[in-house]
Order: sequence, then structure tokens, then C-alpha cells
Amino acid sequence: MSKKAVFLDIDGTLLPRGAEGPVAKDAQALRRAVAAGHIILINTGRSFGFVPPSLKQADYISGILAGCGAHLILNGETIFCRRVDRSDLRTACRLMLSTPGRHCYFECENGMLEIGAFPGRKSLVKVTHEDDFETVFKDINVTKLTVTSPITEEDRAVLEPMLDLVVWRDWYEAVPKGCNKGSGLLTACEMLGIAPEDSIAIGDGVNDLDMLRCAGTAVAMGNAEPEVKEAADMVTGICGEGGVADALEKLLGI
Repeated sequence: MSKKAVFLDIDGTLLPRGAEGPVAKDAQALRRAVAAGHIILINTGRSFGFVPPSLKQADYISGILAGCGAHLILNGETIFCRRVDRSDLRTACRLMLSTPGRHCYFECENGMLEIGAFPGRKSLVKVTHEDDFETVFKDINVTKLTVTSPITEEDRAVLEPMLDLVVWRDWYEAVPKGCNKGSGLLTACEMLGIAPEDSIAIGDGVNDLDMLRCAGTAVAMGNAEPEVKEAADMVTGICGEGGVADALEKLLGI
């Protein structure tokens, strides 16, 4: 079998809700895949600063695509990083601050900031003014925004000209233009010298669709959104119950 590059979403794919690391069955399968000569990469909507240390330090992970394809790290080295422009951050801050009660995460290369508060979650350092990324946070680079409320027409009118939006049922992500998990997969394959048809992508959410469409083999988790299952070549087991391992065992024969 030719060398494969396996791209894994985190939330709902490799990590169950609230978990800091994968279940033993999945971790063991990933190590077997590496031992067989294949390459494992994370491909996540999370910014690099929000990726769990257990995955950053895992001996079976060769690279991380973070921020919906905005930031690529291979073997510990940053290959590229697309950041949200400072003027766009100012505009986004003005929009979020204009309506009381809104909540937005600013996902950064080395951490997270927020406007507002998310019920039940630990409070983060606050962005309180549209100038903050030019003053108190001028040395912090943002790769993605996550707005934890449904998108509005005003949001679309303000953000769509400058950022690409991934809309979920009751929240949305905003990333630099042209960035998505699919473009990141193609760039990573090029850097690794692996043809896209020799890639495997495994995911569960709507922001995984671009990745699945670009991969040689697209795998949806058993707990995936219906449209993700429709876009996949196969459906595997459930996150947290060895679904990743089941797919790799079938596709790689490990």
C-alpha cells in the first residue's frame, strides 16, 4: 500500500466532548498507522492555541492544520499562518460590541480572547474596545473568530466582504478569505510530497466538508451531521467508541 496522509478533525471525531485526549483504541490505531509508514495530521477548526497539549505532544501526530486551514505546523515548524487583518478585527469588534449580550471568541496562535461570556465556561481575557488589537493586544495574532450565536443579516453584510464564514445551526466561524480545511489539506499534501488521492480525511461537522471533498477517501463519523455523511465515501463508528480506529483498520489494513 502507498503511503497515506490521514487528516483528522478533533471535536466529535478524535475527541469526545470534554475529553483532553483520544480513547485508547483510536490512539493505538494511530500508532500502528505511523509504524506502517503513514502520516497523521490534525485538521481542526480550533486555532493552534486551542489544540489540547495531548495532541500537540502526541508521538503519532506529524502535523497540525489549525484555524480551518489558516495555520499549518509540520514536525514542529510553522509552514504558513494566515492571520485576520487588524482592520478586519476592528470591524468585527465593533459589530460584536454594538449589541449587548453577544459572545465571540478570538482564536489566536497561542491562546484565546473573547467578547462577552459563554454560560458555564471559564471566563477568558476580554476584548472591550474596537481598538484593542492595535493597543493592548497588538502583539497577538488571530487566525479565526467563533461567534456563539446564530448569524444575522447584519453579520453577513459586515463580515462576508472580508472573511469566509462557516455557518452551523446556532453559531458560526469566520476565517481569512480562501482558508478552509480543504485548502489546508491540499497544501499539506504538497509539502509532504503525497498526492491528494493518497489522503484520507475523517470528520463529523460542516466545516469538514471542504476537507472531505478534497481527500482521496472521505470518512464520516457515525455521529456526523447528515450532510457530512452524504459527502463521505464511508461512514465509520462513533466518536469515543473507536470510530477512527475502525476506519483506519479497514482502509489501511493495520
